[in-house]
Amino acid sequence: MTSSRLPVIAVDTANLPLQDQFDAWRQAVGVTHEITSKHAVERDGLHASSTVWRLGQLVVSYRNIPDLTFSRRLGRASLDGYDHYSLIMMDRGTWTGDVSGRDITIHPGELCLFDLARPEDNHVTDSSSLRILVPRAPLDAALGGRTLHGLPVRGGAGALLVDYLRSLHHRLSEVTLDEASHVEQATQAMIMACIAPSAERAEIAAPVIDATLLQRARRLIDANLTSRELTPAAIARTLGVSRSVLYRLFEPAGGVAAYVQSRRLARIRALLTDPRERSRISDLAFRHGFVSEAHFSNAFRRAFGLSPSECRALAAEEERRRAGSEPGELYHSWVRGSTFR
Repeated sequence: MTSSRLPVIAVDTANLPLQDQFDAWRQAVGVTHEITSKHAVERDGLHASSTVWRLGQLVVSYRNIPDLTFSRRLGRASLDGYDHYSLIMMDRGTWTGDVSGRDITIHPGELCLFDLARPEDNHVTDSSSLRILVPRAPLDAALGGRTLHGLPVRGGAGALLVDYLRSLHHRLSEVTLDEASHVEQATQAMIMACIAPSAERAEIAAPVIDATLLQRARRLIDANLTSRELTPAAIARTLGVSRSVLYRLFEPAGGVAAYVQSRRLARIRALLTDPRERSRISDLAFRHGFVSEAHFSNAFRRAFGLSPSECRALAAEEERRRAGSEPGELYHSWVRGSTFR
């Protein structure tokens, strides 16, 4: 039996009459803050959308909103009973505001933590953001009384947490109730390890941190396959980790250099099977960091069991055979053509 997905609430004002959009949005998501708009909402409406998931004790939401002002007054914070921290990650647009007398600005790709027990005033431009409501007790215990209100999460830890949260957002719709507690624990561990690092918390979050680092490293490598500066030292420096950490991450793949070479070979194979690619084989090899044709040819044959010229010839023959064949073959060409595109 297939387990149910996470509980989700989706709100989109686009299908409502213009004069009703702002009130509907305020009632739907204005649970923790008062919301005001600079728009002439009765005339122009207010198009906003939000998707909210319940992940155990965590409440995760992703919002697309126009220019809005949010405020949380001390009286409301004292009376409504929301005893949480709110972690905001800006994906698009800018958050600016006053937090306990301090001016704070959050740009895309940045994080900030807020204490819902304390007041704040802020303005958000036309934006997209991810928000997680986190129970107070675990973070208070982790920080030992240190204030978290308006705490920016920056540096390497902040970048890791941003990558993890983006991945979490894209995958939440696939998480089942059976998996929810594991994902919740991993998310809490990741947040605490990045906001309040300690040896114990880092150890708990280590699998999540390693997976996120490896994902970042793979993206970096794929984006720079034609760069001659794609060395282990450069990759480690860009990721902000030591070379020993990088080597450990790629040990199951045979090492960093082996992984880079395998991705370069895969990219070249994709180009050789693309009828639109007319470059000479030697040019493709040199462009992707191989210093000699012989070295490239030997590596290609070891990886794929045929020479680069045989690969291109077979791909051309297959293209001719498929020309004019049944429509179902279009799917095959799409799949093959999508590699590295």
